[in-house]
Amino acid sequence: MNKKILEQVHAPDGVVALSKRNPEKIAKIAKLKIKFDRLEILSLELKGWLEIYDNVRNGATATKSEARTNLEMQLLADGGALYVYGMDNGLNDVKEASALSETLVCYMRDAELGHLGQVIARQLKEIGQPMEEYGMTAELVQKLQAASDTFAEATTATGQALSDKKGAMREIETELEEVDALQLGIDKLMLQFAISDPGFYTTYKEASKAHHYAVRHRKNGENDTPADNTTNGSDVRSK
Repeated sequence: MNKKILEQVHAPDGVVALSKRNPEKIAKIAKLKIKFDRLEILSLELKGWLEIYDNVRNGATATKSEARTNLEMQLLADGGALYVYGMDNGLNDVKEASALSETLVCYMRDAELGHLGQVIARQLKEIGQPMEEYGMTAELVQKLQAASDTFAEATTATGQALSDKKGAMREIETELEEVDALQLGIDKLMLQFAISDPGFYTTYKEASKAHHYAVRHRKNGENDTPADNTTNGSDVRSK
């Protein structure tokens, strides 16, 4: 997961924890309590979307990688037997289709590799029994076909997973925008404590630094560290 996204999702944690430790103070301002309650809900939802994002990405990638490795190994072994068969029988088209190297197979795009797997499996089936003299039994041909089919399914699943991942990211981005708006409102309402309860207000400012830093990082791409947020409009009263 992108470090920047992680910090965005966890940025409200400090403020939410502060509100849960001081419910009686927050409750003094009805609108403030509503905003804090919504912020807590969003914080939980964001973590849920983050988990979905990670699980979808990691699971699909691992499955596809394993299927691709298996197909590559099968193609190199079975393609070698098919190449020699083509060479022995003067079949140039068979030789060309099965002239594979580890480097060539490794750098093929998924679509190319999947197509090649189907082509080699089909040619082996069409030749049939004569391939047994080259070590290619019907069982081994079936293993290649199965590896090719599995890779095709994994590639399709990965495409769907990418779509699901993008959907989760859209939800995260939408909810982060709402968090930003909530935080701005909370900042303004918390100003009342700057006079009535300066100690609590100072604690809040410290807790909100992570959020303001995360906003700057997301919108401006800054690589700074959390700093005092006196310029964000939350410290406009003098004592």
